[in-house]
Amino acid sequence: MTLYFKTAYKPFFEEWKAQRGSPSVQPSLVSFAKHEFPGLFDQLNKLAISASQREACSFVFIELLKLLVFSHRHNKNDEYLRDPLIDFATVRDPMYKYSRQAQNKFFDYSTYAFLFAWFES
Repeated sequence: MTLYFKTAYKPFFEEWKAQRGSPSVQPSLVSFAKHEFPGLFDQLNKLAISASQREACSFVFIELLKLLVFSHRHNKNDEYLRDPLIDFATVRDPMYKYSRQAQNKFFDYSTYAFLFAWFES
């Protein structure tokens, strides 16, 4: 699953790298998410009551997606991977140190459950 999303995100990441002026990968992740999951942000906006909730839902989704597509760079000191929302182990353990506990910890995050279901379909 991580390979699928990493590969799908690669053109967006390459475009971001070519710009060289933007320190944040956030815009490229948002573009990727809008391309890969059309209408998702519209649905998040409908579910959220206030503007701050919309921003929080979108921010959390993008941050968790970032950890998934950059899970292979967990030990690099990239600026855009500093201060992750959750520990990289949550994403990496189901791949490299599989256990039922690691799987359950991964799926405790509804974003990852959604991404897995999207990948499966």
